[in-house]
Amino acid sequence: MSGLLSPSAVNSIDELDYSMGMVTFATLLFMLHTDSYDIDWHPRTWVRSMIYLDALAFFLTYLSDLIQDSCTCTFFLAIKIAGEVFWSFKDGLKYGFIIYRGFAIMGNKRQWPIYATLVVSVGLYSYYIFDKYSEYMGSELDCIPIPPEPYMSLIYLYSFWSLIEIGISGVIVVKMSLSLARVKRMNFAIETYSRYKKREENRLLVACVGMLGVTILTIAHYVSQTVNGNKRQPLPIQINRLVFVTMQLLLLLGSASGSWRTDGNVENAFDDRDGGIGDNVISKR
Repeated sequence: MSGLLSPSAVNSIDELDYSMGMVTFATLLFMLHTDSYDIDWHPRTWVRSMIYLDALAFFLTYLSDLIQDSCTCTFFLAIKIAGEVFWSFKDGLKYGFIIYRGFAIMGNKRQWPIYATLVVSVGLYSYYIFDKYSEYMGSELDCIPIPPEPYMSLIYLYSFWSLIEIGISGVIVVKMSLSLARVKRMNFAIETYSRYKKREENRLLVACVGMLGVTILTIAHYVSQTVNGNKRQPLPIQINRLVFVTMQLLLLLGSASGSWRTDGNVENAFDDRDGGIGDNVISKR
C-alpha cells in the first residue's frame, strides 16, 4: 500500500492518524457543552461512555510517548497497557452499542446479545493485550518499547468485529427496504420517512462499512504477510485511529434516535430518548 504513496504522504497520514485523539478530546468538550454527558448502564448511553474511555486511552498513550525517554521501559509499557485496557472497554461498548442500534432498527428487544458482544469483545481484546505485552514485561532486560503485533489474537479480535459490522450492515439494508415498502402501502408521509431512512440508515451503515474496511484490510494484511515466527509487521500506513475515531463521532451524532415505539397507527417510529446527540422524532403527518 505504501508503495503507491510518497514517503512524505505516508508520514503525513501517520501523523494525522496519531493526532486523532484531538478529535476525541474535542468531541468530549462538545458533549459537555451540549449537556450530553450523563451516562448509565443502559446501552443507549454506551456511545457516551465510549468517548470518555477513548479520551482516557489517548491521554495515557500521549503521556507514555512524552515520558518515554525519562522512564524505564517497563513503566512505559505499563502506561501503554493501561491505555489499551481503556480501549478494550471502549471498543466493547462501541460494538455493543452498534448491536443495540441494529436491534432497535429491527424492532428486536433482546438484551443478551448486546451484553454478550461487550463481554466477548473485551475478552478478545484482553487476549490481544496479553499476547502482545506479556513476554516483555518481566524485566528491563526483556522489555522493548514497541512490541511486534501478535498474529492470531489480532485476527480473532478483528474477525469478531467484522462479523458484527457485516451483520448489522446487512440487517439495516434489508430492514429499511422492507419498511419502506410497508410505509408506501400505509400511505405514510413518504418524504418524512425518506428523511428518516436516509438519516438513520446512512449514519449506522456508513459507520459499519467504514470500520469494516479497516478491519478487513488489517486481517488481509496480516494473513498475506510472510510468517515471521508468530509476529508480523503492522500496516505500512496507519489509518485505524483515523477511521475509527471518525466513525465513533458519527455514531455519537446519530445516537439520539433509536428506540422503536408505536405512534398512533404507525409502527416502528423512532423517538429521541436514546441519550445521544441528534434530532429525530418521526411522527405521522
